[in-house]
Amino acid sequence: TTTTTTTTRPTTTTTTTTMRSTTTATTASTTQTRATTTRTSGMTIGEIVNTNPNFSRLRDALRANNLLDALMDPDASYTVFAPDNHAFVNLNDKALTLIAQEPNNMKQILKFHVAVGKYSAAQLGYKRKLRKTLLKHAVLKLKVNSKGAQRVANGRVTNADIHASNGVVHVVNKVLLPKPKFL
Repeated sequence: TTTTTTTTRPTTTTTTTTMRSTTTATTASTTQTRATTTRTSGMTIGEIVNTNPNFSRLRDALRANNLLDALMDPDASYTVFAPDNHAFVNLNDKALTLIAQEPNNMKQILKFHVAVGKYSAAQLGYKRKLRKTLLKHAVLKLKVNSKGAQRVANGRVTNADIHASNGVVHVVNKVLLPKPKFL
């Protein structure tokens, strides 16, 4: 007698970030982002990045550097600080120079965005550093300011706690840069 078990993945939930523009008295405009918690039904981090249009540049960079498959591993446990498309568009000269100097630098920069283990925003609030990233020996420094905004390395968390089957994603407004000695 043979028993066959079929496993299916539930349907997905689309992640959205609410953007609200306001104008100051001097007519300069600013954009505020409200963090929302999103649950994705059974999707891995890799599947979230692969299907969310706000992560298309991250997806392309991960794919080009052979890192996307690692984030699809259902047995892994990661916390990913995922730069959205705006973060890639707004890369500063320092980052562009680092990437242009050596093709492998982009892979190292991407590894710096992935911490081993699953950490919610609440758990991150109690930590000062994440010592175990995919970029060996690199440490992600964390801060929470007086208004409760979470900062990681050179970026700010704009949308926290996108839960995946193999970890959690926190959207960040910058491409995070490790110290040059790690590149």
